[in-house]
Amino acid sequence: MRIVQFFPQDDILEISYKNVFREIFAKDTPNAKTSLAALISAAIDKHVTVDNVLLDLPLKDLCDTQTRFGVQCRDSDGQMLNVEMVMYPGHFDPLGFEFTVCKLFTSQCIGETDGISSGLRPTYQINILAKKNFAFDERYYHHFQYFDKDTQCNFDGGTHIITVELAKTGNIAEKDITDMTAMDRWAIFLRYCSDQRKRDLVDYIFKLEPCIAMAAEALLSVSKDKNERARLLND
Repeated sequence: MRIVQFFPQDDILEISYKNVFREIFAKDTPNAKTSLAALISAAIDKHVTVDNVLLDLPLKDLCDTQTRFGVQCRDSDGQMLNVEMVMYPGHFDPLGFEFTVCKLFTSQCIGETDGISSGLRPTYQINILAKKNFAFDERYYHHFQYFDKDTQCNFDGGTHIITVELAKTGNIAEKDITDMTAMDRWAIFLRYCSDQRKRDLVDYIFKLEPCIAMAAEALLSVSKDKNERARLLND
């Protein structure tokens, strides 16, 4: 793959826009699937291969479709995953996150050989929060599961809710890139890809993370194409 670089004069589209996010990650193409799989792998800290990119999961009144939108997919092990970009997380978004992951979990076929749901696979709801914080701490990444509130004993269930708060990544950007995790690098790219002041930082990340570079190349292409740019911003 050729080296991708964002030059100072490049006017890069905000990847947090609904149509731009989908253009990069939701296409049924090898490059989009590879980029999406790499983002998911970083978020759940487990390698996945995306087999199918599916239609958005409709949430009706549980979310504002102008500010919250997802890319649903199935990996090669049959796990269901939904990646959402949330512009401004609000008071009712936790209910939306839980609704989505539960709907994905219950959409699976239940094995009937032994009378129990032995065939159920873990399900992940990954939420990238763009413009507003969600948790009351300084950590940008959280992985939620059921647990006992008194003993902190993990229920070890099959549903996982992950939040990535881009507004909290300022401190991460100060780290040496070689010390960043894969999730750190993705978070920096997602937050700063359109920020001209961070071009050196994101360009360096492209050299270390081929899958981020692949997403960046797609983003650069649509940003430079006047017709595609107009379509994505006006649809």
